[in-house]
Amino acid sequence: MSGMQPAAVRPDRADAVAVVVRPRVEADRAAVLAALTECAAATGYLGGPDGTLVPDAEDHVYDPRFTSAWVAELDGVIVGHVAVMPMRLGKDPAAEDIWMAATGRPADDHLLVKRLFVAPGAQRRGVADRLLDTAVAAARAAGQVAVLDTAAVAVPALAMYRSRGWHEVGRAAAHWAGDEFGIVLFVQPGALAAGATGAALAAGAPGTTGAAGTPGPTGVPGGS
Repeated sequence: MSGMQPAAVRPDRADAVAVVVRPRVEADRAAVLAALTECAAATGYLGGPDGTLVPDAEDHVYDPRFTSAWVAELDGVIVGHVAVMPMRLGKDPAAEDIWMAATGRPADDHLLVKRLFVAPGAQRRGVADRLLDTAVAAARAAGQVAVLDTAAVAVPALAMYRSRGWHEVGRAAAHWAGDEFGIVLFVQPGALAAGATGAALAAGAPGTTGAAGTPGPTGVPGGS
């Protein structure tokens, strides 16, 4: 993925500038955490009640299970991030079953997109598009399908994924959050199995639909 070339954002945006996505390196750590801190303060993504990062936020972004991670830059400043890891390493059997039913493919054919976030001041400038495209390209290069989940209360994130053609295939309990909220499961555009319509939402956790306009734990404004 290191040979990927910068791409311009959509030309209909008046403030369009070049968005550069490149592999994350260790020297990026401080800048990545600075962008994440902005997200926590503005949207609550990996943030506590006071808007600061939760104590283990850095561990979530620098998870050793990640097989690849990228940063997005605008004018040389890191403003976004995304990572991927094998779906099985997420250790969420309920979600895995839904994703596999939707794609008709075995577990090892799925790449889980994680920790997608964009600093508030860089949103709506094509950054999330480029990061998602990079993750999908990595999955395709490996003969896999990209999948992701996001909190059911993260209404802006849900709208973003739907608007970009990701298929909503089901809902499940957030096993890492107790009964706090549920998660919505997505599959990359064009990757549904023939005849698949997505898992029945009734199989998901009850009461997981967020109210319109609820910010929730987001950072894109939505993150995984």
